[in-house]
Amino acid sequence: MSAICGIWHKDKKTVTEDSIDQMLHALNHWQADAIGKVLTSDIALGHLLLHNTPESLREKQPLEDSMSAILLCADLRLDYRDELKRKLEIPRHEDLTDPELLLLAFRKWGKKCVRHIFGDLVFAIYDPRHEIFFCARDHIGIKSMVYYNDPHLFAFASEIKALKTLEGVKIQVRDQWVLDYLAHITTDATSTAYENILKLPPAHTLTIPKEGAPHLERYWSLNDVEPIHYSTEKEWADALKEKMFAAVKERLRSHFPVGSELSSGVDSASIAALGHKIMGNLNTFSNVMDEENMSEVNPFQDERDGIRQIIKHCGIKNHFFVSGTDYPISQLLSDINELFDPPPISFAGIFFDPIYRKAEKQNIRTLLSGAGGDELVTSRGRGYKEHLWDKGEYLKLFKTIKAEYPSANPFKKFTAFAIKRNRDLARFIKNQSTKPLGHYRLQNLRPENIDIHKLQKRISLFKLRPTPGSVKDYHHQRLDNPIIPIAMENNELLTRSHKMEYRYPMYDIKLISLAYNMPDNLKMKNGQNRYLFRKIMSPYLPKEIIWNFTKHRIYNVPSAYQRIDRDRPAIIKLLEQIPEKNKIHRLVKMDKMMDTIQSFDLKLDTYKGAQVNSALQVFFLHSLLKE
Repeated sequence: MSAICGIWHKDKKTVTEDSIDQMLHALNHWQADAIGKVLTSDIALGHLLLHNTPESLREKQPLEDSMSAILLCADLRLDYRDELKRKLEIPRHEDLTDPELLLLAFRKWGKKCVRHIFGDLVFAIYDPRHEIFFCARDHIGIKSMVYYNDPHLFAFASEIKALKTLEGVKIQVRDQWVLDYLAHITTDATSTAYENILKLPPAHTLTIPKEGAPHLERYWSLNDVEPIHYSTEKEWADALKEKMFAAVKERLRSHFPVGSELSSGVDSASIAALGHKIMGNLNTFSNVMDEENMSEVNPFQDERDGIRQIIKHCGIKNHFFVSGTDYPISQLLSDINELFDPPPISFAGIFFDPIYRKAEKQNIRTLLSGAGGDELVTSRGRGYKEHLWDKGEYLKLFKTIKAEYPSANPFKKFTAFAIKRNRDLARFIKNQSTKPLGHYRLQNLRPENIDIHKLQKRISLFKLRPTPGSVKDYHHQRLDNPIIPIAMENNELLTRSHKMEYRYPMYDIKLISLAYNMPDNLKMKNGQNRYLFRKIMSPYLPKEIIWNFTKHRIYNVPSAYQRIDRDRPAIIKLLEQIPEKNKIHRLVKMDKMMDTIQSFDLKLDTYKGAQVNSALQVFFLHSLLKE
């Protein structure tokens, strides 16, 4: 893992060493293991390195190629290195670092190098032959880059705070972004909270010429996945098992102990089981409720029993249960407020802080996650029943519903599904029986200063998505949702502050490509979702876990509301201390926000989780609006 930054004065103005030093200083809030920089007359590149993979211990960045004068600055971990070496005609035993392999790939294939490399990466390469900067971000958006570009200056960084140190970068908060933030709207994977500062979206390259307009190009999507065909269920199972093992193995490459999140769910349990089988000494971390006070939070499912079954079955010795109740939420909010700029849109990863702190004490620098399984690989079969309905296969649909809900009346379930699939009727019933979309967030805003009706239209435009008509439609919806790279950006920033990085086997592109091609009836069979995945993982996990279809949780961090409950007075004080002159008071009913924190009950009967989260997000937003 790294953090990167760079400056290019396209007008040939001399770049100063102080400017790149200021950017590096802004980024180095996590005390990097190595700091590097390269300067020419008009270009400066900076790099902060976290030692993690064995090769990273010898890594030197930024790179300056003596043969071509190419400059390279990257935050990357390459997977399937042996395959890449074969393509580059490099002996397997030649132990090159990841940046060195990337440089050779660029020299051989130029901009098309992105079609030959896999892993978590973002990079910027200056090519003096064409006087361009060529940048790219990985397929999913695990690594991130923000940039500023005008006719005279191009600057990029891992975090916006580095760009804000530069004199030539014009900073202005976007009013629409603030309103969207309050309504929890995410419009795209490119825009940021600031005018003129953009994000490089996942699976895209960016070319910045010395003169002329920048060129943004998508280099991969699910539409580019080549067809894969197998004749039998066994052949599909063998292929899926092979790809799963490879995806996990590629992400275990570390000079340090490796950790994995572990719940009683299929995805994280599978990754932990395979990771431990491959390396034999995996550390696992589970975020659970405070054992002494579990009875206070009855609606939340505590997973200790299921997790203990997994640990025993897999023979995992180094396991840690954490709840975070020893660390006040008010302190966490203050810490995050210093870390994030702009404030976090998603709460993804934020309440996982007890795992990060415990893992850091164990000298963990790689933390495996099961994220991405539901959306792309293990697949709950979302869209399969809709596909059967649209094809008129009603008998098959009825049998699927009956098998999926064995204890329910199948005729009632079928009728309810039929009504839901009739879009006009379903929309009418929903409008009559539920609160408007965004109700719980919009009711906290001041209608005298905000056009609520206009905001409701934006919610409908960006948050309402059509029901997928097939499993593949659902895969497209999930992968194209900008909230995924936003969550990845959150996680990268949070783990970086603890000198570690997330790795996501379920976001392996080779694995995703296979799962995308898999027949729907292997994803949902006899009413069993994740059918084939459960089958191939059966030898490695307890039967009670891998064939469990009843896991329900209100929140994926079950101790979060316990922690908020214990720290109510301090959280309210944080909100009370926001100065009256701050713009947030003109936008939000602060008394209502504080009442939410004061009055919500742990069963969430009175207030919804979205309301509680909104109150916490207001605290983050006030820092942005004081500028």
